[in-house]
Amino acid sequence: MNTNYNPQESVMQPPDNLVATGSSPRFDANTVPAMLLQDHSTATGVWGRLVVHAGTVEFFEVNGSGGDGDGSGSPVAAGESLWIAPEHRHRVTPSADAEFEVEFYRVTDGNENG
Repeated sequence: MNTNYNPQESVMQPPDNLVATGSSPRFDANTVPAMLLQDHSTATGVWGRLVVHAGTVEFFEVNGSGGDGDGSGSPVAAGESLWIAPEHRHRVTPSADAEFEVEFYRVTDGNENG
């Protein structure tokens, strides 16, 4: 499985049967929670989508062979988004002018109402 995250190449694609379950507030460099700046992951079965509204957010993937989150990140610029697979460890570093949020999704069995 290829776990390299590159928004320009759209490497990580979620399944088609996702349903939105919520989103974070919009963060900037001053309001981003400390936990997002450190290695963390989404819960089992929860996909995340990093949505950048302004500036740039550097995304560091921690999973994979040799990936310790200390290498070069993948920049996600204003107007771009990046999918984050369930349980994949990662962290972000926003630019001084960044504004972003994280949307959350889960796989549905197709029997969702509404």
